[in-house]
Amino acid sequence: MKVDGSKSIDAKVDLVWESLINPEVLKQSIPGCKSLDKVDEDTYTFEIELKVAAIVGKYSGEIKVVDPQPPHQYGLKIEGSGALGHMQAMVRIELREQADGGTEMFYDGEAEVGGKVAKVGQRVLSSVAKLVTNQFFGSFAKQIKLHTSS
Repeated sequence: MKVDGSKSIDAKVDLVWESLINPEVLKQSIPGCKSLDKVDEDTYTFEIELKVAAIVGKYSGEIKVVDPQPPHQYGLKIEGSGALGHMQAMVRIELREQADGGTEMFYDGEAEVGGKVAKVGQRVLSSVAKLVTNQFFGSFAKQIKLHTSS
């Protein structure tokens, strides 16, 4: 499944970058995130509980930051599993400064889902991925503002 798009964020590139590598900001931004712990410089473990309609899935796994080029881009290798199945994803994140001082965040990647959750169909999974992505960006923008005002 292809995941790609871009979002404008009302913050400077350096601040967006720092927020993207801050486990507390990410934990508060990722829908259903129960825990996000930094294991080492480039590795995090996570536990997520996603609720979509009548389906509830709990997943745990690992996120590895790949080829970081601060403050403009990095890759994320994500692997997780739970009772409803497993997933793997590789996503590239790129930050570009905008003329107004904000940041345009581009993301592009591929995700594979297997197990019971994969049986709901590609169209449903794509819709869920878009929903979760939009929820993440809405929360992420709020978290950046919260962390800069404190």
